[in-house]
Amino acid sequence: MKVTIHHIGTNKFSLDIDVPNNCTAKEAMQNYLPSRYKKLLSEDFTLGIWGTNLDGKFLPMPESYRLNENDRIEIYYPLVVDPKDARRAKAKKD
Repeated sequence: MKVTIHHIGTNKFSLDIDVPNNCTAKEAMQNYLPSRYKKLLSEDFTLGIWGTNLDGKFLPMPESYRLNENDRIEIYYPLVVDPKDARRAKAKKD
């Protein structure tokens, strides 16, 4: 089954990978993501599927979410700057 792993950041990539049926999101990242892409990731990321966090609230945690054909796994990082502070700083410049 084919899924896409999408990473946005300093090292952008979008990669289609083949995973077996009943594969979880965590297994896909650990076992099927090529090592050259694993090296681009830092330790503090979380995962989501089509814009929804795998946090146990709306979707299960990555270790229990079973992937579907053509799912898009997204890699998220914590915010570096609070968006409110960024807007305030921009407003002060103008």
